[in-house]
Amino acid sequence: MHTERFSEHNSGLPSMATGVAKGDDGFVWVSTLDGICRYDGYQFKTYRANPSDYNTSISNQFTKILCLDNTTFALLNNNGQAFLFSAKDKSFRLYPSPERINASDFFYVTDISLDADKNLYLVSPNKILKIPYGQVDEVDAVNPKLLNINSFYAADTVGVSWNIEGGALIKKVEGNPSFIRKNITTVDSYSTFNDVVCTATDSEGNIWIALQSSEVAIMSPNDNIRFLSENGTTEAFHTQFDKINTIEISRHGGVWLGGDNGVYRVTKDGDRYKTTKYEKKNCIVTDILEDSRKNIWVATERKGLMLLVESARDSFITMENEWKYSYPPTLFKINCLFEDYQGVVWLGSPDGITLLDNQFNKPSDIKFFFYNSETTNLQYSYITDIKEDDEHKIWISTFGGGIYYCGSDRMLGVPLELQKLDLIKEPLDSEIVLALFPTKNSRICVLTQKSFVVINSKSDKTQYFNFGNGAVLRSNSIKRHTKDMVTIASNSGFYIVNTSELNQIEYDPSIILSEFRFLKSSEDADENMDDINTVSNVELKHDNKDFSIRFASTDYRSGTQVRYAYRLYPFSDKWTYTNEPVASYTNIPYGDYKLTIRCTNSDGNWSRNERTLNITVLPSNWETPWAYLLYFLMLCAVVAGIMFAYSRYYRLRTKIALDAELSEEKMRFFTDISHEIRTPLTLISAPIEKLSSSPTLTDDEQKLVGVMRKNTQRMTKMIDQLLDFSKFSSHHIELNLNKFKISDIFESLSKIFQTKSQEKNITLSFANNVGDAPVVADYDKLETVMINLVSNAMKFTPVDGNIIVGAASDGSNLVLTVTDNGCGIDKKELSSIFNRFMTNSHNMELGKGIGLSIVKEIVDKHGGKITVDSEKGKGSKFTVTIPMSNASYVEKDVYDETSTQTVSTHSHSSYTILINEDNAELRRFIVDTLSADYTVIEAEDGRIGVEKTKEFLPDLVITDIMMPHMDGREYCAEVKGFADTSHIPVVMLTAKTDMQSKLDLLKTGATDYITKPFSMAYLKARIANIISEREMLQRFYQKSLIEADKDIVVEKKDADSPDMREASSIIDAITEIIPDFDATVDTLADKLKISRTALSAKCKTYFSLTPNEVIRDVRLRKAVELMKTTDMNIQQISIEIGISDQRYFSRVFKAKYGVTPSEYRGNS
Repeated sequence: MHTERFSEHNSGLPSMATGVAKGDDGFVWVSTLDGICRYDGYQFKTYRANPSDYNTSISNQFTKILCLDNTTFALLNNNGQAFLFSAKDKSFRLYPSPERINASDFFYVTDISLDADKNLYLVSPNKILKIPYGQVDEVDAVNPKLLNINSFYAADTVGVSWNIEGGALIKKVEGNPSFIRKNITTVDSYSTFNDVVCTATDSEGNIWIALQSSEVAIMSPNDNIRFLSENGTTEAFHTQFDKINTIEISRHGGVWLGGDNGVYRVTKDGDRYKTTKYEKKNCIVTDILEDSRKNIWVATERKGLMLLVESARDSFITMENEWKYSYPPTLFKINCLFEDYQGVVWLGSPDGITLLDNQFNKPSDIKFFFYNSETTNLQYSYITDIKEDDEHKIWISTFGGGIYYCGSDRMLGVPLELQKLDLIKEPLDSEIVLALFPTKNSRICVLTQKSFVVINSKSDKTQYFNFGNGAVLRSNSIKRHTKDMVTIASNSGFYIVNTSELNQIEYDPSIILSEFRFLKSSEDADENMDDINTVSNVELKHDNKDFSIRFASTDYRSGTQVRYAYRLYPFSDKWTYTNEPVASYTNIPYGDYKLTIRCTNSDGNWSRNERTLNITVLPSNWETPWAYLLYFLMLCAVVAGIMFAYSRYYRLRTKIALDAELSEEKMRFFTDISHEIRTPLTLISAPIEKLSSSPTLTDDEQKLVGVMRKNTQRMTKMIDQLLDFSKFSSHHIELNLNKFKISDIFESLSKIFQTKSQEKNITLSFANNVGDAPVVADYDKLETVMINLVSNAMKFTPVDGNIIVGAASDGSNLVLTVTDNGCGIDKKELSSIFNRFMTNSHNMELGKGIGLSIVKEIVDKHGGKITVDSEKGKGSKFTVTIPMSNASYVEKDVYDETSTQTVSTHSHSSYTILINEDNAELRRFIVDTLSADYTVIEAEDGRIGVEKTKEFLPDLVITDIMMPHMDGREYCAEVKGFADTSHIPVVMLTAKTDMQSKLDLLKTGATDYITKPFSMAYLKARIANIISEREMLQRFYQKSLIEADKDIVVEKKDADSPDMREASSIIDAITEIIPDFDATVDTLADKLKISRTALSAKCKTYFSLTPNEVIRDVRLRKAVELMKTTDMNIQQISIEIGISDQRYFSRVFKAKYGVTPSEYRGNS
């Protein structure tokens, strides 16, 4: 039995307790001198009568309480007044009421009482009033002999009783009869020292007890207690010994005590004991084991394992002497020791398990076997206890990892096969296991931090037992007492437990609801609900959905041992387990919920009773069905709006795509038209060029030819402008930045407008204030800007007028101006002068209004601006400001297609040229022009051109860009991608004059490009130059690759060129095959995976030699290398390079180098 005392000083009672009653609702109600208190096992809640509710003076100093039914209690106060208290609505009703008693008939209540039928009696000095059960409004007078005053006592279930002693509430709990608690009390019965460290029972039934107070007590079978002194005597009063941590009963008589400074052996010596001390300073002994071979093993906290040798001078064998080299390096603290049936000693430590065999000749022969979580399936290596059952199965408890076991078929030195005891049906309340003790019938007694548990290892069934007084238990503290009984040490004495008669108290407690509290206060909600235990449904407003519920178990034996589980379904379908009797929820959505609460009894077994509470959270105004209907309509409106917007966006995107496609089509149309016009222009300009070179023309005929040439050039310029306009319209214009001098543009303007200025007698002057300062811009487009501005000035300037073109710098910008004294522009039109198709209304016949639009777009593209200052009748001034430099400009080589190069004048009749042109007249004209100097082949489109290229392997191809079936780009890609034709240079004829288009052509693999219209003399010069360059490359490749001339320096850009790579691959292939005497041209072609014809063409292109000549020269080069670098004779060298006939080798060597091989070696 254990007792708890609740007073006003330590428990929350408002004043002295005077009475106690147990209600049918599960609460304990206490009357005090300051109101009535409700106790739920955890806390007290006080209720008081409000004096203002009565017409007479009342007092809340209650002296007695009786329970009438589930919710009604009778109270008596010190003023002689009786009250009926309703636990449901927390109201007080005075009896008898003043209205029912005459003023002259004063009624003073001295006592209240109940009979067996729960009728209430109010006792006064002169009469007794009876209130029948259930009829609170009826009061009858009765015979005083019926008075039966009850004592202030209330009995509870499962051995709990309540009483009042000295103004305090007393709770008495009867313990489990299977658990016998023993206190260490001296003969005077006043001194009690119950903090027990460990116990052990000897063969005579005496229980040896080590106390935390450094005392050793011996309890006889009749509970007589004596205290052992260091000199061996036993005393009836407390006697100091040494701090003892473990006790081991010797198998051969005596007792071993392990303390903080060594080991004691205690043996019986008549009426006293003999104590022998084996001292080891600062050595805290944690466990002692006497094994079957009489070895005394000592476990310590810091010194590891020690072996006690009683006969030796140095009593202990430790890691510091004989085990110096064999002892595990990390085994310092040992918690427990155990010997199994095979004689194997088990050591449990915080780091794992260590095993050793007790059969040894000398201690130094002992081998240690260490196991932990890395070498076994231990989840936690902290071992607290090790025991063996009747089936020789080893059981191991851990601190945090539960229980493990090992089978009986184990062998020393073999890895331990440990299995965890998984209690699936009823898991342990804690994985921290302090001690265990196997008993019969596969049962294991287990000590956790919270409970004493009996486990059936076969059925997984668990039984929980509560010590009931908050006892603190210790590791490795379960020791055998008798066959079926064990002792357990604690801080409140020790327990003797009969393991064969352990029976749980079958009690299923109920759940009582003690408080419902809102976590957030609101104007419409009470702070809490005290009557929550009497209701089954709770309705909450939307702003009160944060709440907590306090509950309690009706098992009052030990509230701290009770566990709870609760679930709010369907908010959560998982149970929440807790030791605290409160459930809190926040932000619960509106809806219907069911709160279910379960609990265990004080022994830890789950009750079959559940308490449910239906909770309804009302929706807010914005969560009602009408609100959701409104949301749906709003969503529909939003979706409709989005669909409408997307529809408009889709139509707009489609329109933009169509406009872009139309722009692309327009661009292609202008390009095609430009190409188609340039082809006949070529047929016009080329004959004119040829005609102008005729010496038979008269002066008048030369003038006519000059007029034709000038207008042809003008038409070409107009086509270029037309193409530029189409690019600006479709935003395809790109800048091709160059570095140049502004004087170059001025010089060009002077030539272009010389004739026009003379016709109108206009003075055209130039003012260049920037000199030769470099300008970074697109030369062609800036020239177009200036031509447009000067052209407009010419149009609107009258005869004998003046036009001034100027250039200046304001630091980082170039400022170009065109000033005239023409008709000027109306100020109303200045704001729209740069709009497309906008013209001067005064001279509409002079232009179509696209020139200034193009000018502005070019200036904007350069990141500049254009302004105009004009006055009607006085003239205009256009100012263009652009940056003089550009961060994106990169210095590069600029190919000048008009530059003249040195052209070979000798005939190239041995070269074959393929003309690939779809226009029959232009193709025929080119063929006729080139036939005198070259062998010319014709093809009318790209597809036929590919076939003829592969068939004839020409030395050069001239192809048009725009052709049917296959255009020039596709043709070039096909030729360059085929191994047999990849070496052939390709020249493209294009109508596109911008630099980006030309660069794109070169990227396809073209060797060169010529823009239409072109001069035949220029075409012939370009062809001759390409052939001359090829001949120079042939000599370069012969020197650098075949002859390996070290004076030839190959630059990186040349080494990375496609031609250089292909020529090198031919030489590398020859070098690999020359040791073969049978190597031929076919062998080389097969190795290169090309045809014999293609190989011949490539050798001719790269080396101007036949394949046989190339193979021969590579062999001779190799021979020269061998002569210079080895001591091989001439015959060996000849064989090494694949020539078996030495005379042939000498002949060809002399033909190449002018001396025989022997002479060459002698000279070198």
